[in-house]
Amino acid sequence: PPKTGNFNVKVLAPDGGPAAETVAEIDYSEFPVAYVVVGPDHRDRMRPEVIPGGAPKATPTPPPVAPVEFDLAQERVKEREARVNAAKLERLHLESQMTILKAQIADGFNVPENAAELQRDLEKRMKDVEAETRGSSAPAPPAAPAPAPSN
Repeated sequence: PPKTGNFNVKVLAPDGGPAAETVAEIDYSEFPVAYVVVGPDHRDRMRPEVIPGGAPKATPTPPPVAPVEFDLAQERVKEREARVNAAKLERLHLESQMTILKAQIADGFNVPENAAELQRDLEKRMKDVEAETRGSSAPAPPAAPAPAPSN
């Protein structure tokens, strides 16, 4: 099976000096054929160079991607559901804020100075969110004024 192959190159010096020896490897799983050329480098030392050969390795072609059908009506339904879900989360958040504010007013502890204004704002925002969850595009009726907190 194709695998990495090591090879040793030993080149005798032209002046009779010690032989130049080097070791290199070829990855035959990458290249089906390879050539080793031994030649002098820029310092006149004999170095092997691996040159890949043979036909290039075939790259697998990806399967064709099926066209995605776009259904505008279905996208509108998804967008509507996303808006309704966001409105429901907003409603839960407003309900918890309203509960905290009412508890502060009832206990008379840590009541903000503008508690009545905050309560009116929360009630108005709550009605707007409820209108969104019902799908009504009409604006919510004005909120009734909340009773002023008694200290």
